[in-house]
Amino acid sequence: MKIRSVSTAFLLALVFVSPVSGAWEDALKGLKEKALKGDGRAEEVLAEMYLEGDGVPKDVREARSWAEMAAAQGRPRSQNILAKLYAAGEGGRADLTEAARWWTLAAGQGHVESQYHLGLRYARGEGVQADPRKARQWLEKAAEQGAPAAQYVLGVMFEFGTGIEADLPEAVRWYEEAARAGLAIAQESLGAMYARGKGVPRDPVKAYFWTRLAADQDRTHAKSRLQELSATMTKSQKEEAGAEVENWRACRQESSAVCSLEWDAR
Repeated sequence: MKIRSVSTAFLLALVFVSPVSGAWEDALKGLKEKALKGDGRAEEVLAEMYLEGDGVPKDVREARSWAEMAAAQGRPRSQNILAKLYAAGEGGRADLTEAARWWTLAAGQGHVESQYHLGLRYARGEGVQADPRKARQWLEKAAEQGAPAAQYVLGVMFEFGTGIEADLPEAVRWYEEAARAGLAIAQESLGAMYARGKGVPRDPVKAYFWTRLAADQDRTHAKSRLQELSATMTKSQKEEAGAEVENWRACRQESSAVCSLEWDAR
């Protein structure tokens, strides 16, 4: 079984400090004893371990049970886990209203993933009454904390006026935030904006660059769009875009941080 999550780190440390037979079992037993005494952190670690199968056999029902205990103590990560389990109907009954309730509690504590999920629920009217204003509010909170998925959804909302007034430059801004973080679907959307001149001046080099990055991540439409773009570009434009792609790849290999582009300095 795999042992790799941050949640199991301190248990691994105990095993390495005391490399005797049964050390892992003893550490796990001690963790469960703490959890049964109401230690919220221990409950949360167990929920994550059973959910992922890290150091223990994967058991979603067991994960849900521990997550319920930790969530009841106000731990936002566990509230998010529990919300996702309710939404998917894993380890017990599905209940979108209950999922939204737990996401609301976690989002209110600043948990980024929960803010994203809650924003989506308000946008779709899942478990809560559809409310574009609240959808935008929660998605922006997550996006401003660097959540690429939230940034992309905001881009879609601003591009198509989904529940809010359309604003193409704002759509481009959010697509680019997510694209620079490496989100393929955002790279594809941003490439399309540059190709069509939506919200930005038309720019075949930037269109090719972003579409190429999306295609490299197996976005099917981006692959076909790349061929269309290439057929309309000059040799120098292709060379410029290709050089920028190589620079991007080199930067991303060295660091997962957002990389700068040649045209940023222009």
